[in-house]
Amino acid sequence: MNDLWSLFFTMQLICYLRIYDTPIPSNAEIYMKEFIKIIEFQMLNPEALIGLFVPGFKLKEFIVGVQNNIVSQDQEASVIGDLMMYILFGGVGLIFLCIVLTLTLIERFRTKLLKKLMDFKAKFIWNGVIRSLTISWFGMLMTSGI
Repeated sequence: MNDLWSLFFTMQLICYLRIYDTPIPSNAEIYMKEFIKIIEFQMLNPEALIGLFVPGFKLKEFIVGVQNNIVSQDQEASVIGDLMMYILFGGVGLIFLCIVLTLTLIERFRTKLLKKLMDFKAKFIWNGVIRSLTISWFGMLMTSGI
């Protein structure tokens, strides 16, 4: 899995290296332009391929939502409604954490529970939060078209 992430990061760096106006040899620039066409799906030309099966297909209209209604009214109604599941899980997790911390006041459970809490904290922070932030950042990049 780490190799896939490394490939993705490397492709992103190569694709947007032109933003920084770095001098590179002309043969490498030609190769990089073709590589960027692959990354940005310009070489594949999905509009022409889909146009074979759906006449009059325009990729821009499909992405923007002219032909298809991508965003429903329910999604725009309330942010709280969209986040209700996360709020519920957070509340249940907070209640569970309070119960566990209350149990640590009892001498018999203290060492075992504190050890388990520290293990959970280490695993959650490095595997859960950082990975979630990375995936959210990629989702934002893909949505904004950067």
